[in-house]
Amino acid sequence: MELSRMWMTGLYGVAVLGKVLTLVWSAVTLPERVASHFGASGAADGWSSRTDYLVLNVIITALIVIGFPAIGLLATRGSGTALSIPHKEYWLRPENRAELSRRLTSDLAFFAAITTLLLAWIDVLVVRANQSQVPSLGAASCVALGAYLAVVLIWTVWMMTKRYAPPQG
Repeated sequence: MELSRMWMTGLYGVAVLGKVLTLVWSAVTLPERVASHFGASGAADGWSSRTDYLVLNVIITALIVIGFPAIGLLATRGSGTALSIPHKEYWLRPENRAELSRRLTSDLAFFAAITTLLLAWIDVLVVRANQSQVPSLGAASCVALGAYLAVVLIWTVWMMTKRYAPPQG
């Protein structure tokens, strides 16, 4: 396994483990009535039961953790006409399909990992918010979201300009 793939597998594993740990922590820490929705100001504006919050959290996490990489595998099946990637004609050649599938799966696993890490951090913020008199996410949620969006933007630009450029030579 090449180094970048090992790194990606490690990041994915750490993200999933981190999310599982924050879910367990949330299950034992959150009150029965949970401030579960927060407005743009960070103040709580919606409530749910702990069970409902956790069930929805697990469903969303499973869809991301399983769904993102699965899309990478499924996207290269068939004709590939629905794909929107740079140098599509190069990547859809039979001799390049396996590498395209590997790259797409890896890239979507990366997006799954960083999204899962964001959701784990949100778990931490939700627990902390529910421990205060007036539940609020605070500035940490904006910092986390800003960092997430910056990483998504940087990774997307890299994919569009470098990652899917045909090899030279």
